[in-house]
Amino acid sequence: MFRKLCGERTLKNVVIVTNMWGAVDRRVGERREAELSRGKDFFKPALEKSAQMARHENTVLSAQGILRLILNNHPLPLRIQVELVDEHKGVSNTDAGGELNQELNAQIMKNEEDMRTLRKEMQQAIQDKDEETREELEGVIKQAEEDNQKLREETKKLKNGIQHAAAALTAIAAMAAVAATVMSGGVSPVDVLSGAITVANMCAGIYSQL
Repeated sequence: MFRKLCGERTLKNVVIVTNMWGAVDRRVGERREAELSRGKDFFKPALEKSAQMARHENTVLSAQGILRLILNNHPLPLRIQVELVDEHKGVSNTDAGGELNQELNAQIMKNEEDMRTLRKEMQQAIQDKDEETREELEGVIKQAEEDNQKLREETKKLKNGIQHAAAALTAIAAMAAVAATVMSGGVSPVDVLSGAITVANMCAGIYSQL
């Protein structure tokens, strides 16, 4: 999803920051970092497109190092920014929206197919005058219908979630723009980086709540 939001072209500007290094044993942290960097379901696809990984160890030095990585980037618009602003697409028609809709629609279709099968079984139970099975299937169908309704509601929420995520990523990019001031000593780099991480966590929180 992150790749859909950013676009393949902008991944070279991405710096994936790991934190909380003081909360785990160093070897454990390094093992987890390696798993994330090598896993195709995690950071490997982005790293293969020239994204970088860095460690924020809650120090001025590590924060400055991360900001230097960002300062070396040539700014590029996010894919979702191009789609929403330049191409005037609706959220559901963006690459990110399409990805989410596809997954949810596939689940909805599967649930509907399951319900059709259950209804056939219930009709057979009615014909066989099997009241116990009929009542059991009736409960299962009701639950499946409720699940489908929840999925439809999630689809609506996700459209708003994508917009918030795009705004959060834009905010992070804006924070990078003040990095020059940070490097000149005008603002604490730890404070700015902590702010960026907070925004990113807010973005992640949107999806965890949907």
